[in-house]
Amino acid sequence: MTNPPVVPLDTVPLLFEPFRRLSARTQAPGEGVGLGLSIVESIARAHDAKATATANAEGGGLTVRVRFTSWPVARRPVAHEARGP
Repeated sequence: MTNPPVVPLDTVPLLFEPFRRLSARTQAPGEGVGLGLSIVESIARAHDAKATATANAEGGGLTVRVRFTSWPVARRPVAHEARGP
């Protein structure tokens, strides 16, 4: 398995835009269309949460965090984190 691509810091915020990808599509089977992070952001926003991403310093890829802040303290979930390409 190869490492995910290194994501330039100035590109990270742009990846939340619909159909935005790090690189051009090659029409490979199973290749995404650039909707994943825009869907994550829309769902987070609908639940009064905040989605953020940071480029991984080592090994490439992104770390995406979704933080839910409007829940009562007794029911507040732990922030979920996904790390991947």
